[in-house]
Amino acid sequence: MELGWRSLGLSYPLQHARTAAIQRLTPSAAGWLHRPGLQLVNISRQGGAALVQRLEPSVAQANRQGRFTLIPWRDLPVPQRQNLGSSLQAPAWACPNDDPGQDALQQLDPEISCVLLDHQQPIGWLIAHRVGDRLFRVSQWWVQPQRQGQGTALLLLHRAIAGALASPIGYHSGAFGMEPSNSPAIRLCQRKILPHASGVSQQQHAWLLLCDGSLERLHAGLERRQGSIGPTG
Repeated sequence: MELGWRSLGLSYPLQHARTAAIQRLTPSAAGWLHRPGLQLVNISRQGGAALVQRLEPSVAQANRQGRFTLIPWRDLPVPQRQNLGSSLQAPAWACPNDDPGQDALQQLDPEISCVLLDHQQPIGWLIAHRVGDRLFRVSQWWVQPQRQGQGTALLLLHRAIAGALASPIGYHSGAFGMEPSNSPAIRLCQRKILPHASGVSQQQHAWLLLCDGSLERLHAGLERRQGSIGPTG
């Protein structure tokens, strides 16, 4: 609260060995709110190569008139990158995070990350981060609603995975999430992507508003459980 935080949130996988422990730490009785999180899709290097090949006809069809262009994120001028989300009225969750940060375990990959142009005007983007040594994670993947349904999202994904396969980093795998409420994206994923995925997991999102005594209830809950969860021996 002293830092000005208004809420605390976390996402965790369902059907995991630690899921029950996290659920006990985030009870509704203590003020925690819950909703379905992302459907997390994992893809191996072999699956990525097969997916790129599978998407090539769709990508060629989507850009048969040559109206779309893909450029690396780093080729977009810095002022335009910083204001891209707001200029296209993108939702907050989709606005590109242009801050590479200081965390060596998570670095923006400016080669895989790309911007989609329609007649040289930005209409969407895919932002990817390098996580650890050999995993790339799609952090933001968005296209203007009026441009969706034309294969534009596949143009971005195809470019990103092809770029990851060609990267000197030597990525072994990748991951991206799909909002469960985005029915068109889920159907697209099931039809085009899941056959090549190495795994799919459903996430749960929990958050706590840090007001009205919720922080005190959180502390009390943690104190009650202290010693029952954690390292042993």
